[in-house]
Amino acid sequence: MKRFFALAALVAVAAPGCSGSVTEPEPGDVIVLDEVDPAEARRGRRLDLGTCSAIGASINFGIGASDETTGSWTYQTCALYAEFTKQIALFFNQSEPGATSADILANQTWTQVLFNYITQRIDGRIIMAASGGNDLLDLLDPVLDETTGIPLFVGADGVVYSPVVDPATGAISFVNTATGELVAAVVDPASGIPAPAVAGVQVLVNGAPCFAGDPTLFQTQCLPLLGQLFGEYEANLRETLRRLTLFADDATILFRLEYSAFDEANCLTGAYSIGVDNTDPANAFIPGAQIAGFVAPSLPTADGGAQSLVHFLLQGNPLFGVEGLNGVARRVASEFDNVVAFDTFDAFLAEAQSGGDFVTQDCIHPNDAGHGKIAELAFAAWLEANGF
Repeated sequence: MKRFFALAALVAVAAPGCSGSVTEPEPGDVIVLDEVDPAEARRGRRLDLGTCSAIGASINFGIGASDETTGSWTYQTCALYAEFTKQIALFFNQSEPGATSADILANQTWTQVLFNYITQRIDGRIIMAASGGNDLLDLLDPVLDETTGIPLFVGADGVVYSPVVDPATGAISFVNTATGELVAAVVDPASGIPAPAVAGVQVLVNGAPCFAGDPTLFQTQCLPLLGQLFGEYEANLRETLRRLTLFADDATILFRLEYSAFDEANCLTGAYSIGVDNTDPANAFIPGAQIAGFVAPSLPTADGGAQSLVHFLLQGNPLFGVEGLNGVARRVASEFDNVVAFDTFDAFLAEAQSGGDFVTQDCIHPNDAGHGKIAELAFAAWLEANGF
């Protein structure tokens, strides 16, 4: 199998008699498109082509793979499809790292509808999608002081420390909002971001009531927060999938459910941490102490066991009346005849429990093996959905 880039290759396929230096793709090859061009794509309608397109965020984009294009699970799934069908496959990926479900709906879906429209006469189409992971990761976003843009911090006693700047010297310190006492700031050497010189403080995050370990806060503040988050996600996802099905009745839409990267041993022990790249102040203080709140088995389950917060957020918990992100996605996907939601949670959990490693050092994205595993699961879902 060979890979080809951009529309020049498509022109060579559409007009094989033309002269030029572009090698003609053969059945089983993948052509990577970097934009949607209706005039060129219409030429491809007359050929024995398949199409693979993808929307989503960083995992669908290919972050974590050695080669973010050809190493991505989306490209690898397309390559498996092309090899199996012996077609030349067009691959168009408009996934955007950091995109939330609202971003995907607003910025990616109508381009996908255009792609669906101009390729609707092509035999064999796969649309790959995922949405919602960044909605949950937003719970880890720091609460920033509106004046300075510096994160707020919270102590073990729940006291919030707010940054203040001396107007004369520009020196930064923190004020204990409970007592009014000023506390000196220490600067994190990796990121240059100041923090209060108080033992045990953590950056205050948007999802603080979910990480506090306080049962009352969890019931009164965290669950309503999650209810709003999952409600908005459901609405965004339903409209996203509705648009994906436009001009795509014959396409198979593969929707990737989310896995937990935090179960990996290196993440549990702190050898890896969220936001290894501390060049972004928003990520600078997220690792370490707060990951413990994500993975500690602190929530009761119906079978008398205990569940971590990350499993709760993804898989839900009937004791709390929460479906979880994957539960919402499965239910919404079932409303559409050609949408297939495929699971990654169990495979990644099994790999972690056996001592394997499917994730990168940021404890979020799949490594090369992880992308390969997702592609394997996606293609298996495609085969089953199409009766193979």
